Amino acid sequence: MSATAPVLELKGILKDYPGVRAVDYVDLVLMPGEVHALVGENGAGKSTLIKIMAGVVAPDTGQIQVRGQPVEIESGQDSYQLGLSFIHQELNLVPYLDGAENIFLGRPYPQTRLGTVSWRELRARASDILALLGASIPVDVPVGRLSPGDQAMISIARALAGEASIYVMDEPMASLASQEIERLFAVIRSLKAQGATVVYVSHRLDEVFEIADRVTVMRDGAVV
Repeated sequence: MSATAPVLELKGILKDYPGVRAVDYVDLVLMPGEVHALVGENGAGKSTLIKIMAGVVAPDTGQIQVRGQPVEIESGQDSYQLGLSFIHQELNLVPYLDGAENIFLGRPYPQTRLGTVSWRELRARASDILALLGASIPVDVPVGRLSPGDQAMISIARALAGEASIYVMDEPMASLASQEIERLFAVIRSLKAQGATVVYVSHRLDEVFEIADRVTVMRDGAVV
């Protein structure tokens, strides 16, 4: 793939639910090394489109291409293997697992020489990722006992742990304080500088104008 070729393309994506068209033949092109904002009011179709990219929802018709190749994304594992990592509006944390376990959930845990989980290394890795976000959060505490803001930071750290090439952030600032927002913006700029693509989903235009290189606007399921 050349430096100017799309890293991901959605072509003619359609999704209907009973009585409503959630996504109306949407085309979307994502380029490497850009922050691409997806904006619109609640119900515009943004979250449904993201769930299609994540393999949570299947489109009724349309095609997805990753690095020029048609792909089927039928599960979270499919999207992960294709290099996509997601921060959803619903944090999807497991409340009785600690922060480190949630950050690396679904990924191989580091092992000791005896073949058991190296909890020390796992928690050190988790703390290192949180440090990138400027967050000092205990990673050995069940996340159900953390504040909503700390839970949001755990969810963001989980996305960063994937070392993806495409990061999709669906309303990531909803539970964050202003200082945490600025730190996340710095992380997004760093990801961009490394050549990663960031899809930034928001209805807050001040955030979009600060961070986005390109903007796609959705209304009533369609791109306008």
